[in-house]
Amino acid sequence: MPAKSFDKIDLTGRVAVVTGGGGGLGSEYCRALAARGAAVVVNDLGGSTKGEGGSTIYADQVADEIRAAGQALANYDTVATVAGGEAIIRAAVRNSGASTSSSTMPAISAMLSSER
Repeated sequence: MPAKSFDKIDLTGRVAVVTGGGGGLGSEYCRALAARGAAVVVNDLGGSTKGEGGSTIYADQVADEIRAAGQALANYDTVATVAGGEAIIRAAVRNSGASTSSSTMPAISAMLSSER
């Protein structure tokens, strides 16, 4: 069986949400999705591995790097609450350019969690 080539996957016009996207594997997922054309929401609270503190630096750095050649948005909402999860998806919809009142919603192709 021939090996599959993931380099041919085209995510142009799609939106990907990556929680924990500011560092480690999450940031790599963000870069890989963006390289394939996805608009990426880089979600990260920027806290420690123990859940303490917070900073926008991690998400901002990854989103800035992606924006140099693609579309990205840094987001700092929490995935620990329903309201936070809803806010992340609202940000993804806004980032896609679609209207939430539109009958045509954007395709959110991936929502990855790489929480530390």
